[in-house]
Amino acid sequence: MPEGNAHIDLTEKNTFIHDNTTIARKSNKMKISAFIFLIFLTSLTVFGQDFTGQWDGILKVHGIQLRIVFHISKTDNSYISTMDNPDQGAKGIPVTTTSFDHSVLQLAVAIAQIEYKGTLDKDNDIIGTFMQAGQSSHDEFNKRTN
Repeated sequence: MPEGNAHIDLTEKNTFIHDNTTIARKSNKMKISAFIFLIFLTSLTVFGQDFTGQWDGILKVHGIQLRIVFHISKTDNSYISTMDNPDQGAKGIPVTTTSFDHSVLQLAVAIAQIEYKGTLDKDNDIIGTFMQAGQSSHDEFNKRTN
């Protein structure tokens, strides 16, 4: 038998293999835990977004500025809303479609050929596109806090 370190102790090798397996298992558990935590944070972001309330914006078309207000509320399993145009004296116009899917808000007022599609940004403003009868403008709606 050779002298020094040439002798291999199988007991130590098995212990080493066991230790590597333990490290690999701990590493996998940490990866799974991190993944679950990431899913949890994502769900908080998506489900934590609240589109309900009063949203004020200014529609800018052909050099004219009109205030637009959306009132959005949630029912058991959907959203409903109305629209105001204070500058033209219009209040409580029924919004025919109010949907929120994957952080995107979509509103439609069929009688006035209005569609709005926007996303809630990091400052809690809805940024999107307002379309009416083929005309479009990029608009921002801010949630009224009072």
